[in-house]
Amino acid sequence: MTALTPIRKQLETISEDPAFRNVLREGSWKANYKFVGGRLEEIKGILRERLHVKLGHENMMMPECSVYRGNSSERLGREGLFDKGRVALRRAEYRQAAECFEASAQKVACINQDIANNYRAYALARLGEPLRARMILSPLCKRQFPFSSAYWNLACCMSNEQTTEQLAVLASGLYKAPHPRLLHGAIHLATFLGHKLLAQWLLYLPLTEALLLSHYLDYDRMDSQEKEAGVLRLGAYVFCGEPHVPDPLAYSIPQYETQAFVRAMFERQKHAEVVDFWLRCRSRIGRKRYDYWKMKADYLELFGKRRRAINAFRSELYCRLDLLVGTPELQTNFRFLAATRMRVGIYLRRCMTPELHSQGQAICNMLARFEKRHGICLFPSNPKTHHFFCKDKSIPFAETTEPSDLFEESMDPDGNISPVQLTR
Repeated sequence: MTALTPIRKQLETISEDPAFRNVLREGSWKANYKFVGGRLEEIKGILRERLHVKLGHENMMMPECSVYRGNSSERLGREGLFDKGRVALRRAEYRQAAECFEASAQKVACINQDIANNYRAYALARLGEPLRARMILSPLCKRQFPFSSAYWNLACCMSNEQTTEQLAVLASGLYKAPHPRLLHGAIHLATFLGHKLLAQWLLYLPLTEALLLSHYLDYDRMDSQEKEAGVLRLGAYVFCGEPHVPDPLAYSIPQYETQAFVRAMFERQKHAEVVDFWLRCRSRIGRKRYDYWKMKADYLELFGKRRRAINAFRSELYCRLDLLVGTPELQTNFRFLAATRMRVGIYLRRCMTPELHSQGQAICNMLARFEKRHGICLFPSNPKTHHFFCKDKSIPFAETTEPSDLFEESMDPDGNISPVQLTR
């Protein structure tokens, strides 16, 4: 009579595996590397299960944004073709929706036409015509189309034998219109096919399996300091738990939630890649809102990136001033004014060095012009700060600069992220 071999329970996460926890407790770089190498496919499988990626025209993403007539903010109208098409979509009348979007696209130009065509492709795919949808989406994705749905939907409309092309489209979308679903899809396919940026993409995920695989793939290129940081971060994820990440696409996120998120990433060996990607995903919603830039400035300051933090604060201040101009009741709101004045004081004190003087002077010039035009003084009543900056007013700051034109994160096709000053 032979003994039955015990069947190992399917793990939901690698952190549940006692063997992995024992290896990690040792703290050995080499032992951790060998453990991953011996169970590489299993760890990839667990990660794919956790990402839960499904590609297919039944899993498409609803397109974003609306079509406007000309350059005005007036929509085509509730009785207009575009709005009729969206009503038809909600009723699952896809043929009528596709016809409305096609007619709408012929009446507008530039980005509005592209948006209408993106909706049309979605309707065609849901109608069961993925080839016609691909014919529309492929030219969109070759341009700098800024909406994530086009890239995801194009990948969903491709056939099963086009996995390489699907990965290329999703990778392009991560560069042009970052979105968590694009990241999950790209990593899912790259764990089968491989990709030069897979190790970097994995660092955007706050998941233990992703960190393990990234550490394994980059192991031979790491120095001893990077190997140690990687193992310490893994230890923080396993023994302290994986952090909660707010939905970057939610319209409103409580401040305590974003603060807890940033703090959790800081405590996990400054896992900045997760926060950087989260901010890039949220940029389309938040880039004209002061709370977005406040979070970004505070995150960069906490992670020791002061110059970039001050750049982000300049965008935050512009949004605050713009909100004051557009919302007269805020001009007498003591709480908002006091909070703005306090933020200005904090960042001006940080600029009181020869290296950062010019950035502090630019903030002062912005405040001086605002006070002259609107009669609201937001300069802090600190004599040292006042003396340090007000003795020189020679550094100009463009009157027409908007937050989207200030300092935003730029990523090149190879995945390198850097702060650059953008122009329209």
